[in-house]
Amino acid sequence: MIDLLKVIFILGIIGAILWFFPPTNKLLVEFYEGNIIIKTIVNILGSLLKGIGNAIMQFIQTIFQ
Repeated sequence: MIDLLKVIFILGIIGAILWFFPPTNKLLVEFYEGNIIIKTIVNILGSLLKGIGNAIMQFIQTIFQ
């Protein structure tokens, strides 16, 4: 399990670096906008992560009140 988290973390760092590189940024945006399946998956994962983040923030706020 820890190895899986390490791989996800490393891929996230690589993805972030590539995102800020203008040629790959353009390529990734075009890939996202031109592929409906990828766009749907990314939107679902984004909504899921946003919901988890909001739940964590609400939990933290209730603890410190």
